[in-house]
Amino acid sequence: FKIKNILSNEVNFETKKTKHTINKSNDSKNQNINKNNFAVGIDIQNIGEFIKLVEGNNLKKSDFIKDYFTDKEIAYSESRPDMMETICGIYSAKESIRKTGNKNDFKKIEIIHINGRPTCKNYHISISHSAGVCVAVCIQT
Repeated sequence: FKIKNILSNEVNFETKKTKHTINKSNDSKNQNINKNNFAVGIDIQNIGEFIKLVEGNNLKKSDFIKDYFTDKEIAYSESRPDMMETICGIYSAKESIRKTGNKNDFKKIEIIHINGRPTCKNYHISISHSAGVCVAVCIQT
């Protein structure tokens, strides 16, 4: 959508399944919102604080890690040059998914990587790390 459409009180945008038209009005009865079932979640983590949760920097022996992550997520993190940064990013991605309204246990939300790109069923995910923090954003499709 474009700014000029927002200023003219009408916004059009398309998702995979539905075209949306939002007419802005002070009267909520006059709003036309064609809903599609999608949501956005975002999370940010301080990597240094996250590392304190992992006993001895050993992912396989950490009770915290075993409670929140699947074996695949742990193995993937261990295969990366900075495993703590990677596992923290995966945790942030899980948090962002929960913020879309997903009430599943953390272990049931599995982040897998295909060609280095994080993914989870019914979600598009992006994870980034910089200056001691990681951030993840997801879009539920």
